[in-house]
Amino acid sequence: VIEGDMSVGDSFTEKDFARRVIEIKAREKFRVELFMGMIDQQEKTLVFCPTQAHALAVRDLINQTKESKEPNYCVRVTADDGALGDQHL
Repeated sequence: VIEGDMSVGDSFTEKDFARRVIEIKAREKFRVELFMGMIDQQEKTLVFCPTQAHALAVRDLINQTKESKEPNYCVRVTADDGALGDQHL
């Protein structure tokens, strides 16, 4: 849980992960590895994330998982990235 406390017996759904109430790094890594195994890594792909912080984490995980040697294989392009992000479009 990113903020607050959990009680014994609390249960969570996919919506809690999507809203970023819960973050489990091993889960994110597994999902990225699964995703990377399903796509053609030579094709352009857009990945949408619920928050800019999540986009940063997913970008890092994709770059750790990729087969390509390209240093800018995966980049984050969000409002926070401004002109730097626009250069990647």
